[in-house]
Amino acid sequence: MKVRLLPLAIGAAIAMPGIALADGPTVYGKMNVTYEAVDYDEYDEVQLNSNASRLGIKGSEEINDNLSVIYQAEYDINVDDGGSAPFSQRDIFAGLEGSWGLFKAGKFDSPLKLSQGKIDQFNDMQFGDIGYVVLGEERVSNTLQYSTPALADAFTINVAWMPGEDGEPAGTPPVSGDDGAADSFSAAVVYSTDMLYLAVAMDDSIVTEIKSFIDSVAWDSVRFTAGLKLDMFELGFLFSTSETSDDAALGEPEEQEGYVLSAGLKLGESNKLRAQYGYSETDVKTVVGGSAATYELTQYGIGFDHSLSKQSKLFANYIALEEDDGAELNTFQVGMEHKF
Repeated sequence: MKVRLLPLAIGAAIAMPGIALADGPTVYGKMNVTYEAVDYDEYDEVQLNSNASRLGIKGSEEINDNLSVIYQAEYDINVDDGGSAPFSQRDIFAGLEGSWGLFKAGKFDSPLKLSQGKIDQFNDMQFGDIGYVVLGEERVSNTLQYSTPALADAFTINVAWMPGEDGEPAGTPPVSGDDGAADSFSAAVVYSTDMLYLAVAMDDSIVTEIKSFIDSVAWDSVRFTAGLKLDMFELGFLFSTSETSDDAALGEPEEQEGYVLSAGLKLGESNKLRAQYGYSETDVKTVVGGSAATYELTQYGIGFDHSLSKQSKLFANYIALEEDDGAELNTFQVGMEHKF
């Protein structure tokens, strides 16, 4: 297919949800848009937001009975205001898959991030996503990953590693950066059935942040996740503990512990009530001319979904994020989500 014809082919596929291009990839995506009344400490405003809306292409080619080439290219779409950059990279990779497992290389969510499963009832929402309160919610560049097939129909092991790509000396005197084959590492062991979800995961020297106040820095993290589905009920729990990998940077946070509790209640075939509570405590090391400090974040939200179909829903959320010094950010959202 010539390059100038690709946009027409993608447009035709979007017009027919779930259909694959002939002898080629499947086009898929999600549109999630909210109209929000946002209350900051200093001022209030009304916003229209795009919440991780996306457009992607994925597919595979069977080489033989036990080997397939897989690929995916997924982009974030700024539905509300594209500006000069309406697209930004999400998960993009190529790999090989067979009965022996899956190997892929590119940029994609770390095993630790994915180990949360589906316990985040406010995923991608402003102030509500668990990335606003705990560390580890990262999509990592320059990643290679091996995932086992399902063991005993329930267990999966995911192991990812990242070369440093920073071997050039810097500083005075010059100090070499990371230049090894696996300077960063992320892994997870997941147990998943229709009723029970359990996961334990770890990061080693993964650059991560809290969206609300902690800048990107390399962290070592351990995360435990549990989820339970019982007929109409969904319950989730996540516990995370982290410490900075490089303790030479004065003033950076050095330790954090946090947890998230979530619940969902299905009301008939079309409605769902959601609730979530998160908390984290971050210790900051002593800085020159100052002293150590501890920052606490509290997050809570309640939401309601009404399904229009298997692919579309309307929803409303109230979400608040509070700091221990009294600062508070909150939003009331009404929105629509459509998957194709």
